[in-house]
Amino acid sequence: MYAVIATGGKQYRVTKDGVLRIEKLDAEAGATVEFGQVLLVGTGRGMIETRDGDRHALHPGDIVWAAPGEEHWHGAAPDSFVAHTAISLGATQWLEEVAGDRYEKAFEDK
Repeated sequence: MYAVIATGGKQYRVTKDGVLRIEKLDAEAGATVEFGQVLLVGTGRGMIETRDGDRHALHPGDIVWAAPGEEHWHGAAPDSFVAHTAISLGATQWLEEVAGDRYEKAFEDK
């Protein structure tokens, strides 16, 4: 299993116990650098959706990367559960709860 991280116009393949080496970033010493979030889906079914409404169904074995600053939600399908590992590569900002009608619509369309 591996994840693909994109930053600085390049993509990096990250494997278990691997070391990610990236180019020097254009930032001041002590600056916070965000790399986004990786979701590793273990079992169950779910959904990930961005604030813009771009959504993708989640299935066992899926690896999903959310870009830094991308506002999104992810969760289980109404008739299922989803077990996943979320790896935040930087700070996590929790936003408002997803409205019930938006959650339901996400699963009606898929």
